[in-house]
Amino acid sequence: MRYNAGFESRSPLGITQKTIGLSLLVALVPLAIAGALLYAVTRHSLQTQTLENLYTIADVEANRYAAELRTSGPGALKDVPLPEFGATGEAYVIREQDGVATLVTPRRFAVDGDTSPIGIRALAQPESTDGNATDYRGREVLAVTRQFAPGWALVVKIDRAEALTPVRVIRNTFLILGAVITLLVAALSAALGRWMTRPIRELTAIARSFRQGKLRRRAEVRSRDEVGELAEAFNQMAGRLERSDRDLSQKVKAQTRLLSRNVEELRKQKRRAERAKARAEAFLQAVGDALLVVDTEGKIVMVNRKFEQLLGWSREEAIGKQLTEVCHTENEQGRRLPRSQRPVIRALSGRRAVQSGRYFLRRRDGTRFCYETSAAPIVWQGKPAGAVAIFRNIDDRRALQRRQQQFISMASHELRTPLTALMGYLSMAEQQPESAPRFTERAFKAAQRLGRLVEDLLYATKIDHDKLPVTLTRFNPSAALWGEVETLQTMFDRKEITLAFEDRLDPEDRIRADKDKYVQVVVNLLDNALKYTPSGGYVTVSVETAGRDVVTMVSDTGVGIRQRNLHKVFDKFYREENKLSIAAGGAGLGLPIAKDLVERQGGKLEIDSRPDAGTTVRLRFARSVSRTRKPAKVPA
Repeated sequence: MRYNAGFESRSPLGITQKTIGLSLLVALVPLAIAGALLYAVTRHSLQTQTLENLYTIADVEANRYAAELRTSGPGALKDVPLPEFGATGEAYVIREQDGVATLVTPRRFAVDGDTSPIGIRALAQPESTDGNATDYRGREVLAVTRQFAPGWALVVKIDRAEALTPVRVIRNTFLILGAVITLLVAALSAALGRWMTRPIRELTAIARSFRQGKLRRRAEVRSRDEVGELAEAFNQMAGRLERSDRDLSQKVKAQTRLLSRNVEELRKQKRRAERAKARAEAFLQAVGDALLVVDTEGKIVMVNRKFEQLLGWSREEAIGKQLTEVCHTENEQGRRLPRSQRPVIRALSGRRAVQSGRYFLRRRDGTRFCYETSAAPIVWQGKPAGAVAIFRNIDDRRALQRRQQQFISMASHELRTPLTALMGYLSMAEQQPESAPRFTERAFKAAQRLGRLVEDLLYATKIDHDKLPVTLTRFNPSAALWGEVETLQTMFDRKEITLAFEDRLDPEDRIRADKDKYVQVVVNLLDNALKYTPSGGYVTVSVETAGRDVVTMVSDTGVGIRQRNLHKVFDKFYREENKLSIAAGGAGLGLPIAKDLVERQGGKLEIDSRPDAGTTVRLRFARSVSRTRKPAKVPA
């Protein structure tokens, strides 16, 4: 356990050390002020004294130059020696000629002309004294000027820096002394601070150890002053903190053990809940019908996969929406049911299970389906929590019922026709014995037609109940069809239809299929071609290799099928209406049976047709090369 000591100093010296240092530094302020005043007074005195000396030199030299000018004339002034003093002090004479200041005597520093403010002022004023002037070299100087004749002037000057050199020495001395005193004060402050703050620093170190959880450390009491009393109080506080920490640690351990047991129990309950939820979710997803759950406000809270597949709404899209936004319930005429008549709403409001009749639901894509539903309220702790509903698509059941009714109607109609003809022909044979052979032959044809119809109906029934096994073998399809084509040749000749067989298959090529059912499909296709091809037409049976497939093709020049009805020819009991369909008869089962038989053998049936141009049906089976066939030679 860690504690933060509020009295801990954040400075290396501490409060006392800072106070001592600040006091000593404040004591140095008067000394600094006195030094600054002394520097200013000394500087001013030295500058004044220097200007007075320059004035004396100017006065003496001006009188001398005036006397020389009167006695010897202007030309003699060039040879009069000028005084030089110090490193930069000098005196020179200038005169005004044509409004321009001209140098008369040589100067110490060779610079032509004199356009400095000193020269201009010297010719303009009888005399002047300047402690902050600028000479012809651009340097700050102390200068005195004096006219000793009209248009003649004497300039005496010295560099300001040279004149004030003693002042800079005094300033530097004071700066060094101040720095030394400051360092001494800082060292003394640090030493006094460390000596005076030692107990406080010890308390600070103990406070840091408290913050790290070390509560056994105690401060040493060295005196009975305020610091000693602080250390003693600090020790007492540390003892109380240690006892409190020990008691609190024991309580925390006890609560931690209790909390650990509670957390473990919660984890077990969570795992049980997750397993229960997973089982419930698996159960709901395994339900074969669409299922949804709504809350008391009619918002969807759960759907299963069947619901997503049936209505076209994903789980993420459906959850959270109102039931009426997703499930659009209609009657058979396409009008929406009132809210009060919808099964799920009735289960929510009536708090009882509801079994609905047949209604229609709109899918997300706009299509609709007929359904039956069962809805029941969900009650939790005596209060309604929502409702659950199951939707069952009964379109397939209704379609099956329609197919059954259609099958019964078609079967009764198709069976009645050949039976009536059979009975009529037999009755006529009995009444007219002399024509009995002719009526008997017709009765035999009617019986054959009746047999084929019964056989087709039996095949259709077996297909519906998936009770039509196939036995796959490898065989040559051309060899299997040759004899059947020869058998059917007589029937085609009788109707004056040309039947041709084209064998373009390699003798070694085979297909894997049920031989009897393969032949049955081709014979069925030839029978259709015979029925729907008028006299003088052509029917061709060909077998050839197309890539990896063997294609058996039956083509005719019959009445054909309209393009918009071509997809319907594989529906049971469908018959294209044309000029030959009435005379041909049949139950509309030939092509559906043929397609199912081909697909059961692993093949594929394709059909192309145009009205009055004929029909072509292709049977595709995978090509299977004979094992005895020798591999082809690869050319070098």
